Amino acid sequence: MSHLLTNDDEGKPDWNMYWALRIAVRHQPNHTQGRCKVAAFNAFEADAELQGDPLEIARRWSAAAGYHDLSV
Repeated sequence: MSHLLTNDDEGKPDWNMYWALRIAVRHQPNHTQGRCKVAAFNAFEADAELQGDPLEIARRWSAAAGYHDLSV
């Protein structure tokens, strides 16, 4: 997906989703696993879910998935 985005997409929903997922799901410091549960949505309302900057979105999604210790 990263190949489909350009700097012109910054701030747009696709850009926010890509970077939020990258921040939230990334491999953890022990490099054993990513937090894939962050990307398992029961429902997804893009207008609501993609509001804010990617870091804010990643923190919100991580908390919803039960990861309250997200430090990015």
